[in-house]
Amino acid sequence: MTIFGNSITNMIKWAPGEFSYWEPLNIGHVNTSGIESVVDLLWSGTDFETGIKTLYTYTRAINRKKPAEISPGGKYRLVYVPENQINSRLFARYKSYYSVFITCFTGRRYLTPDNTSYLPGYIYNDLVLGRKFMVTDFAFDLSLTTGNLFNSSYQVIAYYPMPGRSFNLRLSMNITK
Repeated sequence: MTIFGNSITNMIKWAPGEFSYWEPLNIGHVNTSGIESVVDLLWSGTDFETGIKTLYTYTRAINRKKPAEISPGGKYRLVYVPENQINSRLFARYKSYYSVFITCFTGRRYLTPDNTSYLPGYIYNDLVLGRKFMVTDFAFDLSLTTGNLFNSSYQVIAYYPMPGRSFNLRLSMNITK
């Protein structure tokens, strides 16, 4: 577990501006603090291995010098900085076959300095199925990944929807000599 804290004066942040161009903004005095934690569990046998790895981040990013358009009172979270994020990987391997289920949660992200507008949190899932094998001096890894497994509708940046379900077939080769 890691605990962190920062105090930043004259922080510059790139943010979407007019006409879809990103602009540098001086957002004043910012305090960030939070916790990062990891849980990693593994069970293994001769031919079988399974486990889970979960990362959780809590971030409190507050603008201390409020811009002129913000009414007095209250503390305002920075735009596009989620308070909570969780990433988890559940994996299993039997001999040369493996599977990985990945799930990612990103919490609410504010879009305006006064925190009146926001993007809702979202959950995104991937599934990977694969096999590793050897051919003479070459190690191969063949896998099929289904991205956005449940075809979730979400936005990382306002008004830019992310792709739906996708498929990716991958073959990688390593020389073992």
